[in-house]
Amino acid sequence: MAWLNKSLELAHGKIAKLFEELFRITINRSTSVRSTLRTAARCEPQHHQIQQSVRGSPRVTPDETGWRRSEEHTSELQSH
Repeated sequence: MAWLNKSLELAHGKIAKLFEELFRITINRSTSVRSTLRTAARCEPQHHQIQQSVRGSPRVTPDETGWRRSEEHTSELQSH
């Protein structure tokens, strides 16, 4: 559910509808929210490890490589 919400940018209500349509599983939006929060909590130790590694690095270079998305050229640094 976290991937659907964060990578595909599906709203939690749409995720609930997707589960109903594809899997015939009825969930509430709040189920998707709680699942995403649990996923974030489980990833937190790795996030902190990466954060410390970057902070301890003598040099950090952002990747400004663009990619196509919906026929529109976007940059990884573009905010949503």
